[in-house]
Amino acid sequence: MELAQAYAFGIAWSFALKAVSVAVLRYKMPQARDWKIPLNIRFGKHELPVGIALLAASLLSLACINLIARERATVCGLAFTAIFFLAFDVAARYSRGTPFDGPITFRASPTR
Repeated sequence: MELAQAYAFGIAWSFALKAVSVAVLRYKMPQARDWKIPLNIRFGKHELPVGIALLAASLLSLACINLIARERATVCGLAFTAIFFLAFDVAARYSRGTPFDGPITFRASPTR
C-alpha cells in the first residue's frame, strides 16, 4: 500500500508540474502550435491559455491534497526528490568542474 501511495505522489506532482510548465511556455512562447488545449482567450496579438491554466490549477490542487492526506508518501516523495536533486547537482558540478564546497545556487537558463 505504501508503494502505491508513493507512486501516486510522484505521478500527481509530475502531471501538475508538466501542466504548469506547458502553461508558462504557452504564455512565454505564443507562436503557432500543432495542437492546443481549448479555452484560449485572444487579446489582440496575445492569447491567454485559460484551458491549460485551469487544468494546471486542478492538478496542483489534487497534488496538494495528496501531499496533505498521505503522510508516508509525502515523506518518501520529498526524500526521493531531495536525494535526486542532490545527485543531479553533484553530477552537474562535476561535469562543469566547479567545486562542491559552496552552497547550492540556482541560476536562470540563458535566453536565446
